[in-house]
Amino acid sequence: MKNCLKLVSAMFALRLVLVAASAGETNVPVSRSEITQQAIARSWLATNTVAAGRTRGDAAPPVRRALLVGINTYEPTAEERQKQAAAAKPVKSKKPGRGNFQDLDGCVNDVEEMRALLIARFGFKPGEILMLTNRQATREAIFDGIDRHLIQASRSNDVAFFFYAGHGSQVVNSKSDEPDKRDETIVPADSWAGVPDIRDKELRRVFNAVLDKGALLTAIFDSCHSGSTARGNAVERRVRRADTILTDIADATNYGPSPEERGALILSAAQDDQLAEEQGAGSVPHGAFTAALLRMLRVSPIGRTAADIFLSVSTALQAAGHMQVPVLSGTETRRRMGLFGGDEELSGGVAVAVLAVGADGEINLQGGRGAGLNAGCQLRQTVADTNAPAVGLQVTRVDGLMAAQAKVIEGDAKNVHAGDVFIVSRWVIAPEAMLRVWLPLGSLTPDQVQPALKLAAALRTSNAIEWIDDPTQISPTHFLGWDGNRWLLSAGNQQLARFDEKPDVAQILKAIPVSGARPKLFMSLPPTAELKAALTLGRSAANDAIEVVQQPADANYVLVGTVRGGALRYAWVLPNAQANANDPLPLPVRTYWFPTNNEPAVSWTVVAHQLEDSALRVGRVKAWLTLESPADDGRFPYRLALKRTATGNLIKGDELKLETSGETGRKQMRRILPVLKGDEFFSVVIQAEAETLNRGVEPRYVYVFTLDSDGVSQLIWPSRGQGNSQRLPAPADNNGYPKTISLAEGISSGEPYGVDTYVMLTSLTAIPDATVLEFRGVRSRSRGGMDFNPLQNLLESVGNPKRAPKMEAPADWSIQRITVLSVAPAPLKP
Repeated sequence: MKNCLKLVSAMFALRLVLVAASAGETNVPVSRSEITQQAIARSWLATNTVAAGRTRGDAAPPVRRALLVGINTYEPTAEERQKQAAAAKPVKSKKPGRGNFQDLDGCVNDVEEMRALLIARFGFKPGEILMLTNRQATREAIFDGIDRHLIQASRSNDVAFFFYAGHGSQVVNSKSDEPDKRDETIVPADSWAGVPDIRDKELRRVFNAVLDKGALLTAIFDSCHSGSTARGNAVERRVRRADTILTDIADATNYGPSPEERGALILSAAQDDQLAEEQGAGSVPHGAFTAALLRMLRVSPIGRTAADIFLSVSTALQAAGHMQVPVLSGTETRRRMGLFGGDEELSGGVAVAVLAVGADGEINLQGGRGAGLNAGCQLRQTVADTNAPAVGLQVTRVDGLMAAQAKVIEGDAKNVHAGDVFIVSRWVIAPEAMLRVWLPLGSLTPDQVQPALKLAAALRTSNAIEWIDDPTQISPTHFLGWDGNRWLLSAGNQQLARFDEKPDVAQILKAIPVSGARPKLFMSLPPTAELKAALTLGRSAANDAIEVVQQPADANYVLVGTVRGGALRYAWVLPNAQANANDPLPLPVRTYWFPTNNEPAVSWTVVAHQLEDSALRVGRVKAWLTLESPADDGRFPYRLALKRTATGNLIKGDELKLETSGETGRKQMRRILPVLKGDEFFSVVIQAEAETLNRGVEPRYVYVFTLDSDGVSQLIWPSRGQGNSQRLPAPADNNGYPKTISLAEGISSGEPYGVDTYVMLTSLTAIPDATVLEFRGVRSRSRGGMDFNPLQNLLESVGNPKRAPKMEAPADWSIQRITVLSVAPAPLKP
């Protein structure tokens, strides 16, 4: 449809209204949640003369159903233990061959926020979403939910969505068709009672049954099945993995073909050799993968392909400091569709409905954090009669995922009624730390520095170990650290020994078990007392956009001290990351190792300033990589691309590569970064598919800049001095809008080589000073004088060392990113 208002979930709520009308029911009792669906349907009908395809024919419109499973609680409760004791049945907190596994924090939040987003943006009706959380999510209940809700209820062209957040595991199966002879599993809530896990083979059978009904199936798993220990500077984080069940089930049953080969789309949170992490600092606890997915789904164009969403989520995960790389499985045809299939039939905006109007004029909205609302957001009423006065609201309080309060700021509150639909017209981004860092708890006093240097020198010359002075280059197997009182020796999560202030080197070496290759030892030193005192970070400091957290697991970067070249040096290090890893990261693995000599005392102030400056630089990169824009309604269908001059090939973003897992032997899609050589020229273009142009285009002002890993940006379009010439694309002529528009040519990569991000901003209104997007180093103060343009104010605040109370802008702008790996040109042959 062209130039028409299409609101979220209208096409699927339409059936409810049409059935009631055909039966002559004028007073059909409905639940409170159904008010919103009927209201959206009425608004949709009033603004369209011809409905799209199957919604106006004799056949019922397709239905979207979801089964969402989230399990935080795995350990038995006290009541369950008492019942087991009374029945003389011991609690089986350990299954044969499996160790204990911990409760989780973010899984229930994952499914609750996913539910809110499905309703607000993706056309799912509340009554078609089944949630199983914690003790509800037993093995039997999960299978029963799939059977009743996704298999029996589905019809041809319906959408079936299965989402699981919880522990994943494996079970030994000597008769498995997988090379590693292990079946992947999800762990139900009653696993503690000895109930078997749900194996991937069993899910294959029920997922095929969904496909047999002709439904379009999407399944997402935020869990991990195998996974290895962390690389680099190891920081323990909560992960969604239970130990493998070693008892062989020896099951050779044929459960049918792979659902992915039949058209299902399967997304998993991590590769086989990685761990699916949770995150909690500065926000509601979530799975790291789900948090990135939710953020992407809130703002992406509604018809964006599943492959593009997957690639963006992969980048967003790493931009937030998580090393895991998700997995995408599905045919090429399915990957080129929307996440839930025909999403292009939905509106791209966020629609919320009025639940009630209080006597004091306070408006209760069915939409909250799950719909991306924050206090200060403004909304406008959708009305069929364009001459009727519209009402404007401002959100005063967000009460959760699906509830918010608002006040009337334009028009008359008497014109607002339960069921009225509002869409976001002004966007507010909640304040958030630009970067979270962790400082070791201990410190080195002045008289402890020289003994530490001598200990490092003695260990470095030992033939019994391999000395590691940079954990981002070679992953250590053992860590020696100082906590302010004693030296601690550890391997992974296991503490091996403790030593007093002046340990004997022989004692340290004796405590390191030797088997096979030489142990790799890294000596991690805390900051000196003078350095810690000189650092000005945190909420009460001048650089309050950098937040100091209490646990290393909550940090984007940790402060690490090392001994290199006989000197004590400090750097911010990305946890669990390696510079030579297979997946280049958009964030630097570490900053420069800043040297110290402890003489004179003023040197600590210099080092502290260098560390503050480097943290702000990294924070700016992260801020731009994670900046959320309003929901993209798709009316500007052009996507950013880089065009290689020599070949004409387009780089549209990260690419997908089919690989075979070395651990399991399964074929899976993974993300790879496109590579640009320093001697290779390219141009910056924007491109749209023909079918998207046919739906109508809203010309916008376009801005493109590049951001390197040092936090330095360069404006590409418009060029300096050019100003804002006109919106793109130019008004349509008889040939229609162009598919490709070239913005800048003859560009090449330069030093520093590494991961570069190309950012495109589009806006319905011009940014008066586009140089706000071009910066070198770290600004310590606001440019000021920008109050006349809210979007420019917002962009100015991104990466600023002072945390703004809130960032506010119109809802008519969007952001796109392309990440590439720039490498030095090959040396000239003599």
